[in-house]
Amino acid sequence: MADELPRLVRDPAITQAYNDVRSDASGKTWLILKYKNKQELEVEATGSGGVEQGAKHFTENEAKFGFFKLNFDAPDGTKRTKFYLATWLGPGASILTKGNMSVHKPIVKKVLKEAAVEQTFSEIDKVTNANFVAEIQRINY
Repeated sequence: MADELPRLVRDPAITQAYNDVRSDASGKTWLILKYKNKQELEVEATGSGGVEQGAKHFTENEAKFGFFKLNFDAPDGTKRTKFYLATWLGPGASILTKGNMSVHKPIVKKVLKEAAVEQTFSEIDKVTNANFVAEIQRINY
């Protein structure tokens, strides 16, 4: 599969990190992708904490992608697991970098699939577990 992917997301570590977040067995709940160069992304970090832990990797002058697993109680009392794709556009990131993100996002979604919600952020205080769950519930219930 990795050989068929566009160069931007061809690094097998990206697919592995995605599979780890999707798997209950790995314990991973998020991954962050950063630019290795202008044509390639790489895994910056993965983790097993909440959204806020992953958001620590979203910096002022960079653009990144984050994929998060959220486990929560739905309004009907059932346990739910949903996935969230966050595009981070740091307020200090260059205009060219921000423009590339809009072109690259559909390519990234070839690997980071099946997100219940996709959203773009440039304010770090909006990247929280509570905000993500609220947005999922607003859209899905």
